[in-house]
Amino acid sequence: MSLPDFFIIGAAKAGTTSLFALLERHPDIFMSTPKEPEFFARDDLYSKGLESYADLFEQALPGQTLGEASTI
Repeated sequence: MSLPDFFIIGAAKAGTTSLFALLERHPDIFMSTPKEPEFFARDDLYSKGLESYADLFEQALPGQTLGEASTI
């Protein structure tokens, strides 16, 4: 099970989308889809378990650094 190495956390309209897009272009970085999974902010998603969250990163290549972004 692979989980993120880092999170982009910021307020809405504060540049998180731009930073996410730039990082997503880097070949050594894998960013989640969707950009804002909201796993830790929503009880309905959290209750599905950590494995369901880890599924967002299953397409990452070996050795890539994993990340996601959130404004909440």
